[in-house]
Amino acid sequence: MMENLLELNPDDVEGDFINQSVENYITDKAHSWNDLYDLVIATDLSNSLSLMISERCGGVIPFVLVRQYGLIGSIRIDLKEQSVAEQKEYMVN
Repeated sequence: MMENLLELNPDDVEGDFINQSVENYITDKAHSWNDLYDLVIATDLSNSLSLMISERCGGVIPFVLVRQYGLIGSIRIDLKEQSVAEQKEYMVN
């Protein structure tokens, strides 16, 4: 399957896969996620696994959790704190 995904953007995309359960991979401390990943995306995981991934990302690596329930879905994005400044219309004049 990885080869098929790489065909979508052959010049810009690199890929690899690991054949291991999600729980075992998360609890394996032998590798540092900061060196391996720029973004972590997970789908349909339990709350306990999602929390473990979020803690492992540590706010340094953006974590996106996607869940779907029929026609209803949710997306949760876990980042370190982001400040947003909105310029008010009265401040422009």
